[in-house]
Amino acid sequence: MIGDGRVTRLRGRPLWRPTCDRSPRLVERLVGMPLPPVGMAGFDGPLNLSDFSMSAPIVIYLYPGASTSPDDGDSSLLMDVLEHRAFRDHQPDLEAMGSSAFGVSSQSLESQLQILVDHAIPPRQLLRDAKLHLASELGLATFMLNGARWYHRLTLITINGEIVKAWATHPARTAAQAVAWMQLRGT
Repeated sequence: MIGDGRVTRLRGRPLWRPTCDRSPRLVERLVGMPLPPVGMAGFDGPLNLSDFSMSAPIVIYLYPGASTSPDDGDSSLLMDVLEHRAFRDHQPDLEAMGSSAFGVSSQSLESQLQILVDHAIPPRQLLRDAKLHLASELGLATFMLNGARWYHRLTLITINGEIVKAWATHPARTAAQAVAWMQLRGT
């Protein structure tokens, strides 16, 4: 069943294939960096994740929000939904550790609203970084599609405003991995 991490192919093609943009070197470089003060649009108004991360550990999962991507091929929107649902379902676990998760994309709030409604995603969970300021500040890889720039999938955990963990994995497993890592750390 899709969503449990066991299905890896759809119509003969891989559902998710990481690109070289999230090499171990990039991930290692991000760990220890401060989360930059970047304002993002949300359904509850603007939010600066660096301010928020000073008071609680947070998980930031970057997702394309595009109809296709180098990682997901034509299954990009499906992978987005799997990731959103996984974080929605693990939100009680994160809250028990005093943490929250935020999905960040350059996708319009109007497009995100449709996802919220169709899949019962908490409105606070999704944010828009329209100009990809976070990517610019952290040197993250993006890709171009139909004249727009989009994020590659990447997950960050921040504690006290510092990135302490970064990785790219199958979107259906990201939330569970974040919870397990934080539990092992005693966060």
